[in-house]
Amino acid sequence: MANVLNDKYELIEVLGAPVGDFDGVAIKAREIVSAGSGRVVLLRQIPADAAVPSIREAASRASTISRHPNILEFYGLTKLPGAPSIPAGAYVVSEYVRGISLRERIRRIAPFSLVVAIDIAVAIAQAAQFAAEKGVAHGHLCAEQVILTPEGQIRVADFALAQAIHDASHSGHDVPGSDVKALGLLLFEMLTGVAPGTTADEASPRESNSNVPPAVDGIVRKALASNPRTKYPSMAALLSDLLNAREDIKNGKPLTWTPQTSTQQRPASGLLSQAADEIAREEKSANVAEVVYDESQPGGTWLSKLVAILFVVVVLGILAAVFLAARMLTVPADTVVPNMVGKSYSDAQQIAKSNHFNLVVEKHDYSDTWPTNTVMSQDVIEGRQIKSGKDVGVEISDGPPLSTVPDLTQVTTARAKQMILGAGLPVGTVTPQYNDVVPVGIVTGQDPPPNANVSHKTPVNITVSKGPSPPPTPTGLSASATVQGEIDLSWNEVATASSYNVYRDGKKLVSGLAQSGYSDVRLGASETHNYSVTAVNVNGESAQSEQVSSTTLTDTGVPVDQTAPPPVSAAPPAPAPSSTSATGSAGSSAAGPRQRQFHIHFRVPHGGTQHNVQIEIQDATGTNVVYDEVREPGQVIDQTFSAFGNKVIIRIYLDGKLVKQQIK
Repeated sequence: MANVLNDKYELIEVLGAPVGDFDGVAIKAREIVSAGSGRVVLLRQIPADAAVPSIREAASRASTISRHPNILEFYGLTKLPGAPSIPAGAYVVSEYVRGISLRERIRRIAPFSLVVAIDIAVAIAQAAQFAAEKGVAHGHLCAEQVILTPEGQIRVADFALAQAIHDASHSGHDVPGSDVKALGLLLFEMLTGVAPGTTADEASPRESNSNVPPAVDGIVRKALASNPRTKYPSMAALLSDLLNAREDIKNGKPLTWTPQTSTQQRPASGLLSQAADEIAREEKSANVAEVVYDESQPGGTWLSKLVAILFVVVVLGILAAVFLAARMLTVPADTVVPNMVGKSYSDAQQIAKSNHFNLVVEKHDYSDTWPTNTVMSQDVIEGRQIKSGKDVGVEISDGPPLSTVPDLTQVTTARAKQMILGAGLPVGTVTPQYNDVVPVGIVTGQDPPPNANVSHKTPVNITVSKGPSPPPTPTGLSASATVQGEIDLSWNEVATASSYNVYRDGKKLVSGLAQSGYSDVRLGASETHNYSVTAVNVNGESAQSEQVSSTTLTDTGVPVDQTAPPPVSAAPPAPAPSSTSATGSAGSSAAGPRQRQFHIHFRVPHGGTQHNVQIEIQDATGTNVVYDEVREPGQVIDQTFSAFGNKVIIRIYLDGKLVKQQIK
């Protein structure tokens, strides 16, 4: 993957979850400026079928929006020529912030608490109203376009751009063109956890969630209304009611009003409103007559006024008495706030219910310390007394920050480590493993698997090819001493082996044996040795076999027959196939071991310089070197030798190294 894109951006990482409602590639990069590295930006691919003129026009409108704390800042458009994993094409360049989309937050924890839902809705409305004052509507406002950062910021992305890209490419899902109705849909979904659909007309969140107060239910219904007479005329009007609702929640006032009621008409206290309603009902049921005065009667004017004043005083007195009585009867008892930090959210809810206070989730954040859905902090310290029914805010853990595991298939070990570290994850174990297909040093497996979302502390373990495997370890090794000064070895053949190595007492004794047997000679009497063997082919050497032990024969003092065999003249070298053979014929003797004849045919290997060739025969008379000459490469030794006894071992050495052994 290229490190520099278009000579303008230094690649940091390719993101697994694009920001906003884009379907293409999203890239985190750093701008390259003359003095060094600049700001970190977000590059998002524009769909290839999107009409570029409409995108440019939308970008021009988006650039008129100045910086706002609730708007993801737009920097412009750029073209990238393409690189591995990065398609060529047009890209939107904007501010980069960490966080997750409102869509992901809804999926995880909806329905939200009333406080959280209203706070998010206010932030979105403030961003939309700020843009509207610049003459720019969002046009495609949805949960994917809202980013919630770990620091608690709420950012709205892609004003004007999202609508242009959606209209041009027909990608993503449809949302209402009206930003007011779109915000109503988002608030409905935050409060209920379900979406009412883009055609919902005055859908009521209170029907799905009875905890939604009438005022907030009315705000949502008015935002979703289709009738021009009942819907919000502007984002400013919707924002005003949202701010009023948030203020009432903050001050503990009842949310019994409706958006159609002005702020001045709303009752200052729920108890006072209830008392007034009860008095009005009592007056109506008792048929209290309205006081009417007749100015034509003497004294009618002052008497009527007096009666009216007295009536007002009595009514106010009754209202005050009812209000005070209600306050006295409903004074909440004190409760002591326990410690909830470290408790699960469900346990904290039970604690709040048992102690008669309201648990309000004020914030969610990632944490390496606290597991998911655990209370990390509370805004009322442990042991403090509060009135029953009061709110206690808590911060809930979303668990460790998540990272996406890269796909390491078929990359080198060094590149795999770079990719793991680039994804913000630690490198785990690197396990070499034989593989008959994948070349040496290439990754053959990983754990966790590609594209898994894991904690940023999760190590990524990889398996790396060691290349084709060597032959298996030989089996069936046996050792026996049948001739004085000699230990004979034999083992099972290995089908994939080209040769064998013999180890004596932990040190390599001989290598390159073609056959699955060997005789260790020139040993003394009563010597004990440990032997093991390995198999060899082009892929390497196997592990050593299990060791076997053997002891040479004891010296019995019987003289060894030193009778030398009859001399044999050497035949001159003659061309022959490159091979070694030994054939023998037996003769009889009246006394002592039988005499046998052996024909040796051996071609000196081609290449290199002259070689010293030695032929050694071990028989009943002992071990004797019967041939010792320097020969040119390619020359053939073709001679007949005599030996004595039923067992004869013929060995050929080339420059002191055993290259052939036969037992006859």
